Amino acid sequence: MKKLILTFLASIGLVLGCGKAWANPLIIPNNSGVPNQVYQDINYVFTSAGLASPGLTSNTQAALNYEYTGPDAYWEELAPAGSKAEVAVISIGAANTDTLGVFPQGSPSSINYIAPSETGFTTLGNGSISNPFPGNAGNQSGHFGFALTTVSHITHLPTTWYSDTGLNSDKGEHMLAFYLPQLNGTTFYVNNGTTTKQITLGQNTYLMGWEDNPLSPSDNDYKDEVFLVSNVVPAPEPMTLMLFGLGVAALFGFAWRKRVAIA
Repeated sequence: MKKLILTFLASIGLVLGCGKAWANPLIIPNNSGVPNQVYQDINYVFTSAGLASPGLTSNTQAALNYEYTGPDAYWEELAPAGSKAEVAVISIGAANTDTLGVFPQGSPSSINYIAPSETGFTTLGNGSISNPFPGNAGNQSGHFGFALTTVSHITHLPTTWYSDTGLNSDKGEHMLAFYLPQLNGTTFYVNNGTTTKQITLGQNTYLMGWEDNPLSPSDNDYKDEVFLVSNVVPAPEPMTLMLFGLGVAALFGFAWRKRVAIA
């Protein structure tokens, strides 16, 4: 029976792809050499969205309260199988020159880069119309993974790291996700390098921290590039807004006429 259970669990891992799943949170060491820790980025996106800061004071708190410990190699949560969904990638902070994209399961070389490349070793914007975050959105469907392409400041060579650890040269976990459903319905302005637009975040919103160097040697702070990733809440169509306005006007008109008739 034990052998059967182990075989069943192994088969689940093959279906889902490589990557941590149902594990204890990975505690990120605090790194005083970077402008912000991951926990500070979480506080920052809350306040930038107009919400009260969760008041995190350590990466341990961030891990225990927000780290996503489910399967993270491929992301059907953001675009359910058989349907398309608009997914936003918003750059929050950058160190090296990194670019985030997505790829369909089974085709790791078919990367669609969504957000523009960023660098600067700093926080990028605040999500307001006058200081938008770098970012973009695009339609995704089915099982897709994330890929971060970087030019390492250690090796000085271009490298791509994947959410699927089995595709990484060191087989290590280079992405940590923090689930932030509290941001559902909040809005940020993002700029894709050409235009600025407003994006409304959905229920499935995650802050993703990346380690863009081989895990050995590395500081393992998962702070080399930080993104918000979310399914986008569609903006109402102009016709829908017009019909809604007409309906409200008709309702007020009916109430007025009824009041006049009674008088």
